[in-house]
Amino acid sequence: MTDNDNGAPLPPVEPDTGVSPVPAQPPVQPPPHSSSDTAPPGSEPPAGGPQFATSGAKPEIGKRAISYIIDWVIAMVLYAVLAPASGALGSLVGAAYLLLRDGFDFDFMKGRSLGKRMMKLTVQREDGGKMDLATSARRNWTLALSMLPLGLLWFLVAPVALLIGLYELYLVLTSPDGRRWGDKMANTRVLETDE
Repeated sequence: MTDNDNGAPLPPVEPDTGVSPVPAQPPVQPPPHSSSDTAPPGSEPPAGGPQFATSGAKPEIGKRAISYIIDWVIAMVLYAVLAPASGALGSLVGAAYLLLRDGFDFDFMKGRSLGKRMMKLTVQREDGGKMDLATSARRNWTLALSMLPLGLLWFLVAPVALLIGLYELYLVLTSPDGRRWGDKMANTRVLETDE
């Protein structure tokens, strides 16, 4: 009787040299560059929006609150300027600023609202893309509703705007990453920046 009853050949036996084989090592990958690293000459910056050195931590609530107050004051100034001609027009223009504020492509704003710029905050898309007007509208429509009661159907819109605003505030205060409902809908997050 043979050791191999099924007739398959046995693998060849290699001579024992006394040295154990060294397992193959995976290639070492360089660490990813942070946004504050200097790019090598001739390389292109990422295709997204402005690049800032950011902390991944939840931004300070105080900074976010002051940022929103600044933006709300700007919206109210727009409303006050236009309200004598038409309260509805003033309300719509103020709401439009709150709606689109993070997507304006002006150099002095750097893809964020004036309030965020002053408080050194920025909004970043999770896909790494550039902040644009459509993304800003998706993330800010819940807050822009608060301007509409000033000139349009206040008795219908005001209670809805208040409830949504309170829910947004609750999420900013309680979520681990500080993302509110608007951020989740637009796949964005607010981060602190160095500029």
